Amino acid sequence: EIGSGLVGSEMCIRDRLQGAQFNNEDFDVILNGLASAIVGKGNITKAEKREIENTDKKELRENTVGILENNVAGAEAALNEQLAEDGWVADLWEGMKWLVGSDNLDEKVKADISKYKSQIAELKNTKTQEEFEAKFKEIFGVKYDPELIKAYEKKQEALAGATATYMLENDYNEKLKDVIDNPEVSKHPAYLKGAKKEQVYEDALNKFADYVAQGDTAAGRKDIEENLKKMGINENSSVDDKYKALQKLASDYKKLLHDNTMKATDGKGYNAFKKEADDSYNAAFGSKNDIARRVSDYNTSQQTGAMVLNGVICLLYTSPSPRDRSLS
Repeated sequence: EIGSGLVGSEMCIRDRLQGAQFNNEDFDVILNGLASAIVGKGNITKAEKREIENTDKKELRENTVGILENNVAGAEAALNEQLAEDGWVADLWEGMKWLVGSDNLDEKVKADISKYKSQIAELKNTKTQEEFEAKFKEIFGVKYDPELIKAYEKKQEALAGATATYMLENDYNEKLKDVIDNPEVSKHPAYLKGAKKEQVYEDALNKFADYVAQGDTAAGRKDIEENLKKMGINENSSVDDKYKALQKLASDYKKLLHDNTMKATDGKGYNAFKKEADDSYNAAFGSKNDIARRVSDYNTSQQTGAMVLNGVICLLYTSPSPRDRSLS
């Protein structure tokens, strides 16, 4: 028998999917969810397992509902932020659309949130453990497992920070590409199209400053120019030397952002880390409920935005310069 070789958590995982209906397109998702369930249970510490075992079942159910309600609240916050903000922050939220897979956040998120709230209410209104588990299985298509939900909760918290660093890195690389890719002002695309060297330098400086100071160009320029002085640049330096130093600083900053991303993803890179988070969701909540997944992603985008706006991510104007680190 296939199941005869399964032990411990593997047997529990197999049992979670008994009676589940899925087609071939879902097969890879389900297999990844199974693998993540094994890994997820392995990542729960002994102390966390004891805490789960010693916690009243009603409290565990309430905690599960609380996680789902927080996802909905985060999704609503993400929508409100995206609609309300402008300037530098609006660009950030615009970049988050890839995360939630939508080009029409307003209507899609509202519809998802409305339906998902109804599902959570049904789950919350159950009275007994048996009713809760039956409703959970009806909504998500898998058996309720507090340990896997704990593993998902831990992974989701880590994903928000990883997404913030990854988005900043990609956004920066795109906006500063012409500077990073061209160490000499005479090779910059704007100069080749007829712009004067002084204008190319000023535009590059302002773009860099606007980014690292989150829209406060004046503050960004002040901090960047202080770093340029440490690199030997002064008012008598030629525009070629100024640009070359600025390009070096911009390139060092690119490396800093990439290092932040790798640190936030435990050295795995963002795509692999995001897949682990997706798999942890599938392990805890299955692959049946697409609305639940999207609301979870909307919530991640809200957490990501909050981290960026609250300065969790290390930006140049609040940290030692890459040049300083290279000399230390």
